[in-house]
Amino acid sequence: MVGRRSGSVPLRNRIKLIRELGRTAGVSHWLAHDVRDGRSLYALQVSAGTGGGTRRAHQVAVRYLKQCVYLQSVDPARFPASVGAITAGGDVWLVEERPTGRTLGDFVAHNRVSRPEAATIGLALLRTLSLAHSKGIVRGFIAPEQVWIERPGAVTLSGSACGTLLASGCVRSLPRARHVAPEISSHAPLDPASDMWAFGRILAFLLAGGVNPSGASAARDPVVRLVRGLMREEKDARPSATAARRALLRVLAEDGRVAAARTRPTIPPRPAFPPA
Repeated sequence: MVGRRSGSVPLRNRIKLIRELGRTAGVSHWLAHDVRDGRSLYALQVSAGTGGGTRRAHQVAVRYLKQCVYLQSVDPARFPASVGAITAGGDVWLVEERPTGRTLGDFVAHNRVSRPEAATIGLALLRTLSLAHSKGIVRGFIAPEQVWIERPGAVTLSGSACGTLLASGCVRSLPRARHVAPEISSHAPLDPASDMWAFGRILAFLLAGGVNPSGASAARDPVVRLVRGLMREEKDARPSATAARRALLRVLAEDGRVAAARTRPTIPPRPAFPPA
């Protein structure tokens, strides 16, 4: 077990699982409760197997905790505080304080999302990803249950190490290819282009609850064209975050909502976390 604030009670004995938020690509997302201090928690569960898989998972968990501490100090509104990480019974658990708002999965389940709304949420998610990238931190995997929205222009991202766990070779069986970037399936190094693939999948989910953007009838839709580009197998062919941002701003411009789009924050270019 790895934990920052476990105190005298082991973290695994403090967590009470309340409800499974969803299961995406073999990764489970839970609402949980800290029985010691009453905090609401978010817990992410990934199966890592035994032996070498568990050892590698432990290494990823240690790095994850360091990244969480750093990102929380940079922008606590976009990155939740980590409570700890557990490797037990062949599973890895990443535990964080529950962000405010609702998950993207819950939002889409109860709302029909318009193109401008999808663009607004997408721009907020891009800002959060770009901030992480500027610090040398790449996710590689984003599930709707990891995206928390308090309002359309404010996004918090939980479970930052999930993609690293999937790509590290410590997971027993990888998710189906349509759920993860090709780099994860091939155990290749993750980079910002991997996050662009994951971002494209989130955009597709926003627009139609998980639609496959390959249908011919959607070819004329500019957002669907962006999704298709983002989800290209060749990572060098994927649009950059800057290109994706321009495309989404055009959607808002067509709807007369440019004023609602926030400008990109000034971010120091020096990464704090070089590649593992």
